[in-house]
Amino acid sequence: MYVAITCRIMTCSISKGFVTYHGSMECEINYNYNYNKENIKTSAKESLGLHEMKWHKPWFDKECVGFLDERKQAMMLWIQDPSRSNVDNPNNVRRDASRHFRDKKKAYLKAKIEEL
Repeated sequence: MYVAITCRIMTCSISKGFVTYHGSMECEINYNYNYNKENIKTSAKESLGLHEMKWHKPWFDKECVGFLDERKQAMMLWIQDPSRSNVDNPNNVRRDASRHFRDKKKAYLKAKIEEL
């Protein structure tokens, strides 16, 4: 397999896992990857336009975002230090967040049904 990567400064070619540099400056694969990634994003935004996020859950508010962030923080703390106290905390936070989301959704659906 042979892949050639060309940037403004130089050309790199990759063949069987070996990288060959053609030019006077050292070429980094990560630089080329990020450069191409940004170009693709820019051209997609220009041609397709910005896509706004759709909120499929109207009951999801800033309080729910707070619970979600707290749950993510507890999981990150557990991943960094999996001690016994850190194992129990993410489970409790997850349970509280799920309960809050369930109650918010139930209240929203109840209000929608009464509205009809």
